Amino acid sequence: MTFGHSGLPTTELPRRYRVLERLGEGGSGEVFRVFDLARNAELALKIVDRPEAPWLLKEFHLLRSVRHENLIRVFDSGELSSGHSYYSMELVDGTDLREAFRGPMPEEPCRHVLLGALRGLGHLHCHGFLH
Repeated sequence: MTFGHSGLPTTELPRRYRVLERLGEGGSGEVFRVFDLARNAELALKIVDRPEAPWLLKEFHLLRSVRHENLIRVFDSGELSSGHSYYSMELVDGTDLREAFRGPMPEEPCRHVLLGALRGLGHLHCHGFLH
């Protein structure tokens, strides 16, 4: 089995992770649903494209140091032999924002999403971090 556009074999990941499915792809890499044998839980795992790795790994360390209900929990990170980086994070089931914001969105759900994002960002700012 290989990853999407990166073509990396799943054998490059640490043995603790079992890839269950590909969840999506963005500007900075690909995200997979994995089973983490060490945590005995399903997580999301992002493989980061090389040019984005330093910036996103800095973000990973930031998120690992703060807790808030509107911020994703992150757990583990590392570098693959290909030079790509990865990090694992809390798996949140639901619709991705691209799907959620396709077409007009009713006011109340939109307010709920935006207020949650702003609360999370506000918490980061209170800790001296900007996103």
